[in-house]
Amino acid sequence: MLSKSRIKLIRNLSLPKFRRKEGLFVIEGDKLVREALDPVSNPYYSVKCVYSLDPWMEKNRDVLEFSNAECLAVTERELGQISNLTSPNQVLALVNMVSMHRVKPEFGKSMVIALDDVRDPGNMGTIIRLADWFGIKNIILSRDCADPYNPKVIQASMGSVFRVAIESTDLPAFLSGLPAGTPVYGAVLNGTNLFKAPLSDQGIILMGNESKGISDGLIGKISHPITIPRPDISEPGPESLNVSTALGIILAEFFRRIY
Repeated sequence: MLSKSRIKLIRNLSLPKFRRKEGLFVIEGDKLVREALDPVSNPYYSVKCVYSLDPWMEKNRDVLEFSNAECLAVTERELGQISNLTSPNQVLALVNMVSMHRVKPEFGKSMVIALDDVRDPGNMGTIIRLADWFGIKNIILSRDCADPYNPKVIQASMGSVFRVAIESTDLPAFLSGLPAGTPVYGAVLNGTNLFKAPLSDQGIILMGNESKGISDGLIGKISHPITIPRPDISEPGPESLNVSTALGIILAEFFRRIY
C-alpha cells in the first residue's frame, strides 16, 4: 500500500520545481518503462522505482531482475492516484535525472538542433523523437523552452528522450561561442529555398517559437537562413508550418543530401 507521502511526492513531480528538487521525473506505460529498464535502449538514465499492477510485474520479472530499481505492486486505485494519464496504464516509474552534459556536440562532425523558446510540450517531444530517428545526439534549448522532463514531453517522445542529450542554456551565448565557421541554419520565412540551398552534414539547425519564430536577438547568429517553399498557388494558406513538422521536413532534406 502506498503511503500518503509517497503519493504526494509522485503527484508533485508533475511540477518542474519538484522535479528539480527531487532529481526525478515520471514515465508511464509498458513501452516507456520497458525501454527505461533496458540499458541498450536507455544508456543514460537509471530507474529508481517501478509501480505496477501485479499482472505487469509477473509478465516482466525477467526485465526487473536485471534492474536495480525498487519494484512495488500497486492496485488500480493507487495507480490512478499517482498517474498523470486520464486512463492510467499498467505501470509507472520514477527515473533519476542525470547531468544533461551526457554527449558533447562535436562541431564539424555532426548536426545539432537548437530550439529558441519552443513552448509546446507535444512539439518538444516530437522534436526529440525526430532527433532520435535521424541519429542526432544533441539538442540545445533556450532557457524559456518547455521542460524536457514534462510528462507530456516524455509521452510524446515515445522513449527517444532516453537516447538524446538535451541541454538548457543561454542560447545567445552558446551560439556566440561556437567555433569559427560553424554553420548555423536558421528556419525563417524569407530564407533561401531549402531544396536549393547548399547544405552540409554538420552545424546547427535553429528552430524558433511556434508563433513568433526565431527571436530578433538570434537572427544575427544565423549564417544560413533557410525556408521551406510553399507551392505557388493562388488560394490563401497558412502563414507557417508547425515547428516540429517544419523540422521534420528540414532534417529529411539534410539527410537526403548526406545519404
